[in-house]
Amino acid sequence: MDRWREGRAERVRAARQRRLAKRSMRRALRSSRLRYWGRCLGAAVLAAPVGVLGLVTTPLGRRLGWPGLMHPGRRLFRLLTGKARATREERDALARAMFETADQDERDAADLLTRVPRAPRNHHLLLTGDAMSDTPGFLFDASASEMEEAANSYDPSGAMHVVNTLLGMPTALTSIANTFKILAEKSDEDFPLEKEVAEALEEVYKHLKRSVEAAEEVAEVVERVHEHDIRRHKEPRKGEPMWDTSNNDD
Repeated sequence: MDRWREGRAERVRAARQRRLAKRSMRRALRSSRLRYWGRCLGAAVLAAPVGVLGLVTTPLGRRLGWPGLMHPGRRLFRLLTGKARATREERDALARAMFETADQDERDAADLLTRVPRAPRNHHLLLTGDAMSDTPGFLFDASASEMEEAANSYDPSGAMHVVNTLLGMPTALTSIANTFKILAEKSDEDFPLEKEVAEALEEVYKHLKRSVEAAEEVAEVVERVHEHDIRRHKEPRKGEPMWDTSNNDD
């Protein structure tokens, strides 16, 4: 279970690193945007006096047919802002690429730490009857089927046996829940299974723990609504069997 917790801690650390990398990327993009607008403002300041000069050169350029003399301020502003935009796009692309690289590295590291070694894909094991018979067996479905069959054929001789059976259900469900918890631990520590298997078994364990709470409520209901009957059994009055319905035909 310690390795499982370490794997979870590693995934939490990877998620934290990803958030930090994303925050760093956003900070870099924000800085890039501010630098871009700063350069645009500087371009406007530089282009303004040239634009004033263009009030004289533009009409002259129209008369002479020289486009180079027309709107010099506007063309200078477009040139400077175009370079600023290209530089900003390069910075933004670099920031996003660095984030993607860091994110992928974190994912690869977390995946490498939480994955167990796998057998080759062409590795096959044929289990014969003798090999299977020598394997220590734990078939949960067989045990559960036996329990179901026992419940189906259950024919108690007295009501207190039924009461005790119901009162023991929380303990029984706790054992079943612990079975999945143990399997989750073994799947993570001893068996060549991926971490998702242990996580799925852990989810089953959590659901079964909630069923234990429901079974405890059943036990409380039984004790409450049959309190008088249970007390008569545990603290019988003198001659209590005489009140048995089988002894009172009339």
